[in-house]
Amino acid sequence: MRGWSPDRWWRRAAWEERLGLPALLLALVLPFALNAYWTDVVNIFLLYLTAAIGLDLMVGQAGVYNFGQAAFYGMGAYTAAILSTRLGIPILWTVPAAVAVAAGLAALVTWPAIHLRGDYLLIVTVGIGEIFRIAVVNNPFGLTGGANGIPGVPQPQVLGHVLSTPAGYYWVALAGCILAVLFWRRVVDSPLGRTWRMVREDEEAATAMGVNPGRAKLLAVAAGAGVAGLAGALFAGKLTIVAPDSFTFWESTVLFAIVILGGPGSLPGLVVGAVGMEILPEFFRDFAQYRMVVFGAAMVAMMIFRPQGIWPARPWRFRGQAAEPEAERPAAAGPGEGAGRRERGAAGGELLSVEGVGKAFGGVVAVDGVSFRLRRGEILGLIGPNGAGKTTLFNLITGFNRPDRGSIRLEGRPVEGLPAYRVAALGVSRTFQTIRLFPGLTVLENVLAGRHRFEEQRFWQVLLRPGRTRALEARQVALARRLLAEMGLERWEGELARNLPYGDQRRLEIARALAAEPVLLVLDEPAAGLNEQESAELMEELQRIRAAGITLILIEHDMSVVMNVSDRVVCLDQGRMIAEGTPAVVQADPRVIEAYLGAPEAELSGGESA
Repeated sequence: MRGWSPDRWWRRAAWEERLGLPALLLALVLPFALNAYWTDVVNIFLLYLTAAIGLDLMVGQAGVYNFGQAAFYGMGAYTAAILSTRLGIPILWTVPAAVAVAAGLAALVTWPAIHLRGDYLLIVTVGIGEIFRIAVVNNPFGLTGGANGIPGVPQPQVLGHVLSTPAGYYWVALAGCILAVLFWRRVVDSPLGRTWRMVREDEEAATAMGVNPGRAKLLAVAAGAGVAGLAGALFAGKLTIVAPDSFTFWESTVLFAIVILGGPGSLPGLVVGAVGMEILPEFFRDFAQYRMVVFGAAMVAMMIFRPQGIWPARPWRFRGQAAEPEAERPAAAGPGEGAGRRERGAAGGELLSVEGVGKAFGGVVAVDGVSFRLRRGEILGLIGPNGAGKTTLFNLITGFNRPDRGSIRLEGRPVEGLPAYRVAALGVSRTFQTIRLFPGLTVLENVLAGRHRFEEQRFWQVLLRPGRTRALEARQVALARRLLAEMGLERWEGELARNLPYGDQRRLEIARALAAEPVLLVLDEPAAGLNEQESAELMEELQRIRAAGITLILIEHDMSVVMNVSDRVVCLDQGRMIAEGTPAVVQADPRVIEAYLGAPEAELSGGESA
């Protein structure tokens, strides 16, 4: 294995990363070139940038819109202030506690509402910010000092020297900011970061890959709040007083604006946004009364003309070893086969049992007492006219809906009522009637999303990234690339999924499902929108998937596809199963013909014509 070298890093690094070294050199000489006033401005800039980096983990990565970041910032500040003034702990020693308290309390107060989406969750975070401010003003124990706050917070000390000047404090603020940047970089460039982005792009598709969206979002909130807690602790040491007025809705708005204006998910964008919100206004202090007007106009203009921010995030690139050496690659046995492969039972044994399953939505019965069994290695076609209940039955099998009655067993284990991410973890993978990729993720990331259940995502593994974790990640990438090659998509590897032609998007969705190495693959109208040649290629691909030992259930309106690839066919009509058998038997069944074409004229006329 080749080791790291400056030359290799320089050749592979994005140009934003190459800017990092000059930026660090500039940061090192900055306090020697500025007077005390401007050094103090830069100190505030660094604190806000640190808190905004934490907010970006929620907004830019996980899509959790948070308008209460100042509350988590304040939790860190108050923790540090209380520990240093009440217990005499040096302010820098309180930082771990501030991070832990902010992360823990953020997870605790957000947990009841984490299932909310979009605007609803944003409004809840506004409430969290106000509750925090009111709580520190009115707490009955005097712990937070009420409206007057906590004065007398000691300034940071390093090797016995009190850092009381702006230039002295600068090194503390810079160290905190660099720590936040390294944390952001490590998390974002990991399977955990990819999981957050999956949830941000499409929660249901992420669930189908085995992701628990609530847990993923809560972890993002805790991580982002922890970084805000770090900034808060350093803020307490700078101002030497902590008061409720420092953590208002306005402060949350500024942090949110830094992320949105700069570019969610973009580290250079965060720097640009923080410069715009904290440095530029200092040049226009004579026009301070117009600040809100300019700020509002800038926000409106950005939302209209550049919603992705001033410096948008770039597509993710794998930064580890490019691929496994050829000799270490597993033998290519077929689609979806690789490391972490599940042992599949003998062909012909029962894999899935559906018994008397029913589901109603209000007064509409979507599925009514459907029963069938699926053998290993079989392709089962599921047909029926529009509204027959096919997709609802799929949702019941894959855990997206809970059946009202009946049982569903996978490999003898009851799965009815399990959440979709747990069903996916048991080896059931699916596609959707309407393509549901992760449009803002690259093609390679989309396939890696299917590998979610084989990845290591514990937080200590993300931060420390031991050799075993790096090797596993490289192996996952190699397997994903091999799958892309098998599906003819390798040329799109670094392209965003939303930029692919329609047919390739269909193939990519199947590739993502195969990456999960399923025991049961559930395809919902995979031929929809494909031309004749693409449908023929799809049929060949389905046969290859079956040859690899994967069992399939297939919803399809293209009868040529269903009849050519299916071993058995089940037909539904108005939620009920009306026929089951080989394609030829079902195709000739009068009930099936009636369901598709309507009742024979003789029956409609009461048999008068017979």
